[in-house]
Amino acid sequence: MKQCTSFRPILNAPCENCPFRSDREGFLDPERVKSILNDTLMGGRTFSCHKTTHKPKAAWLHCGGAAILAQKFGAPTQAMQLAERFGFWGTAELKLDAPVFNTPVE
Repeated sequence: MKQCTSFRPILNAPCENCPFRSDREGFLDPERVKSILNDTLMGGRTFSCHKTTHKPKAAWLHCGGAAILAQKFGAPTQAMQLAERFGFWGTAELKLDAPVFNTPVE
């Protein structure tokens, strides 16, 4: 299937302030971290990049750091799976060598 090049619903790398970065000091409350991981990795829900949430909801993008962690954990979110199936995005686009945690425990 040919990929659509005009729409990318999932970022492929973490931003400089991404909460999934392994090279930055954690800044989220531990309970919020558990909630995000439960929703994203266990529930398959999208975690939107904080840099896009000030836009209309239709313009929100899936966080690159969350997508990388989900892929490394073997639990791609529903958005990742759908975007790949419909040709809007592919897991090969993820920058898996980016400084993102390898496991939810980290």
